[in-house]
Amino acid sequence: MARGWRCLLAATVLSWTFVLATSVSETGTQPVSAVHANFSLTYNGTVGSGGEVTYIFTYQEPPNTTEAVRLHVTSPDATESHPLLVVVRQEDGILSWQIPLRVEDYYLFNEIERTLCPAEVEENQLQADVSKTVYVQLTSSAAANVSYSLMVTKVVDFDFRYNNTMDIEVSPAEPQYFSFSFPDQVDTVVVRATSQNNEKCSVLSLQRAKCPVYDLDSNIEFSGIFQTFTSSAAITVQREHFPDGKFYLVVGVKPIEFECTGKASMIQPITGRMDRQPSMKEVTIHVEETLTEADFVTAVLAALAIFGLFYVVSGLVILGTWFRDSRNGNLDREMESIEDSFPPENKSLTENGKSSYGATGDEEHSDGKQRETTPKDTDAETPRKESVDISTYDTLDDIDTEKEIYRTKRVLYVADLARKEDKRLSKKFRLYNRNLITIAVFYALPVMQLVFTYQVMMNRTGDQDLCYYNFLCIHPYGVLSAFNNVWSNIGFVMLGFLLMLLVYRRDRMHKKQVETGGIHAKLAQEYGLPKHFGLYYAIALALVMEGIMSACYHVCPNYSNFQFDTSFMYIIGGLGMLKLYQKRHPDVNPNAYAAYMFFAGVIFMAVIGVVYGTKAFWGLFTFVYILATLFLNMELYYMGRWSFDLKVFKRAYVMLRTDYLQCTDCKPMYTSRFVLLTIGNLVNLALALAGAIYQPQDFASFLLGIVISNLLIYFGFYIIMKIISGEKIRFLTCLLILQSAAVWAAALYFFLEANTSWQKMPAESRAQNRPCVLLGFYDTHDIWHFLSAVSLFCSFIVLLVLDDDLDYVRRDQIAVF
Repeated sequence: MARGWRCLLAATVLSWTFVLATSVSETGTQPVSAVHANFSLTYNGTVGSGGEVTYIFTYQEPPNTTEAVRLHVTSPDATESHPLLVVVRQEDGILSWQIPLRVEDYYLFNEIERTLCPAEVEENQLQADVSKTVYVQLTSSAAANVSYSLMVTKVVDFDFRYNNTMDIEVSPAEPQYFSFSFPDQVDTVVVRATSQNNEKCSVLSLQRAKCPVYDLDSNIEFSGIFQTFTSSAAITVQREHFPDGKFYLVVGVKPIEFECTGKASMIQPITGRMDRQPSMKEVTIHVEETLTEADFVTAVLAALAIFGLFYVVSGLVILGTWFRDSRNGNLDREMESIEDSFPPENKSLTENGKSSYGATGDEEHSDGKQRETTPKDTDAETPRKESVDISTYDTLDDIDTEKEIYRTKRVLYVADLARKEDKRLSKKFRLYNRNLITIAVFYALPVMQLVFTYQVMMNRTGDQDLCYYNFLCIHPYGVLSAFNNVWSNIGFVMLGFLLMLLVYRRDRMHKKQVETGGIHAKLAQEYGLPKHFGLYYAIALALVMEGIMSACYHVCPNYSNFQFDTSFMYIIGGLGMLKLYQKRHPDVNPNAYAAYMFFAGVIFMAVIGVVYGTKAFWGLFTFVYILATLFLNMELYYMGRWSFDLKVFKRAYVMLRTDYLQCTDCKPMYTSRFVLLTIGNLVNLALALAGAIYQPQDFASFLLGIVISNLLIYFGFYIIMKIISGEKIRFLTCLLILQSAAVWAAALYFFLEANTSWQKMPAESRAQNRPCVLLGFYDTHDIWHFLSAVSLFCSFIVLLVLDDDLDYVRRDQIAVF
């Protein structure tokens, strides 16, 4: 009996001892082992010498909702050698960290705030309240007590709602995240994060709704889809990325700016504990809807319809032309009227072929007497009529056979530079098209492999810093993250094939005309500019390839593949200038091998300029650019009589010394051509000096601007010289020229509205992102794709029909310029 009383007394004492040990006031400082705590209250205390304190939080979670728990722990006394250890235990996981928290070896944080990952609720508990318990354990090995402050709150708005906006504050030691579930009938959403108060480097991450959640700087990029940003970020996410239809939206801040700006000079390592922590970053989160499937299909078909109209209009124009020609009479009657307009001696000359063409602009009768002609000079200067009978004089027959003699005439005509056999020249110019097909195949295959590898890598890793999209306007489809940027290049492809069909039609009509014989063959072979279509086919193919290569680039645009977007633009510009030159210089046009080697050199220079854009490079480039411009002007001014070899500098020096320095009344041989080429020289000199002074980082676009500028200058030069020479430009051609100029101006406007920049870091480029502006599907760069395709197509249609007014003019009366 006594022994029973003693046992009861001992049990009572132990019970009271346990109660006293586990009781503490909200502001007590004595060591305790466990505390049943309440939410939203601050608990201050100390712990040390291996002691520990455990706070127990219990709460009921309402049905069909998720309530997360957020901890705020501060310990100003804790040091790295004796930190305060924080261990949080839940039913299905454990989370731990220490104070001070070292981040990236540059900052120490003595104030930490973390959100605990909510435990998953079983299906049979969805309709009932769920009881949950959180254990927070604080320990320290410090000899002296370490003070701390603890507050635990419930995040009642943890479930982020669709089309909702929320303002939050984050820091490297205080990340935040929320839960989002796809609504019914919604398969794609855009998660946007914006910040106006500062440009601290931050990370937006979307992760599966599973524990643990990676929200610290050291692990936030371990899982899900993420972007770095300073002022703006946007992630377009589909339901298929998260099969359970739910994900966590995580926002964190980087302690340093290097990952967003690339500036290592901003990194300053610390030597001890920092008392002042970096300021908080205010971020606005918004989840919004994207296009519906019907809107998506409408936008895609709209592009097809717009460019399909070009096929319809082209067909109607061809049909109208055929109907007009049929009603006005056939080609035989037109040719007979043309033949009747020439004197009898002209007819006898045409029967002798191109070799009977006069070499000096004046033609001789079969009896040796010279007839009077009034051909148009390239400088609008009409030669004097000869009234002297020179039949008693010997003539220099070499002027009809030696090119170095007949090309030195003051007045040159197309007949003088179209003496080679048509079949031989056509075969030469067809090499442009055939070689370009080979180049395109071997260029495109590795490009496609590379960009799709980038795309797959981005999809697997979730690192959206790999590709420079306009993230505020991207619409994924299949494996493509920005289908709209890829699809908007359809205009280049469709209009390139249309141009090819129109060239093929003209080619077939010309061949049919030659094969018919008689008056038709004479018209095709002796009148108008020589019909060679190889370069036209190459231009059309280059237009198609530009669309394909630009689409490949926009699969994953970045620093490594920028050249894919511009390579064929260089070729298009170069081929356009070559075709303009070929029109009146068919015998002296460069071959395809030399031309494509030159284009390869331009592309190689573009790559070097971007990768190694040093001052030394810019100096060398400026020198080569000015030298190449001078050589090109010599070629145009002397119409192919200059040979570019090692002696070219000596010839230039001799010409300058003898023709200019020693003359008293110097006047250019070709005045109009000299004035126009001088203007072109000044423009190119200004471009060269601007590049050397400002040294733009986007050298590829700068070089492309030079190519396009020179193409437009040469185009304008050609049109002005055509007018000076007394030739006509048809009304429809004038309308096409004005239309091309207007579309080019609009295209350049949208090109300059850049919404990405691969020359910058991904976060800086993302700050330029802009929303969609057309059908909620296309951005300004997509509109640039549309308009540039139209402008290039219209420009080359102008090139195709520009000299149709000369179809019934003899070649020995068409000026060369």
